[in-house]
Amino acid sequence: MKKDVKESAKEVRKVLKTTYPDIKFSVRIRRFAGGSAVDIAWTDGPTGSEVRKATAHLKGHKNGYYNDSIATDRQISQEMIERYEAERRLWSRG
Repeated sequence: MKKDVKESAKEVRKVLKTTYPDIKFSVRIRRFAGGSAVDIAWTDGPTGSEVRKATAHLKGHKNGYYNDSIATDRQISQEMIERYEAERRLWSRG
């Protein structure tokens, strides 16, 4: 039995909470004429590739899910940018 996109989103939340317990994720669903999708957004933490890898098994009709895709959107905080810039300056002094 295939799972509705709402059930897929629940499972995505569960996987993310287990895999990245210290990161707050926003998991939303979209329904459209051609199907549905799960959208994941967060600030800092893991890369988009890491999150896509952790949730890849939760998408696609062949895997028993109705959602067609899982989209990721990672934001970088100003604090993280400033920390990176400070480290970069330190290393460039060499």
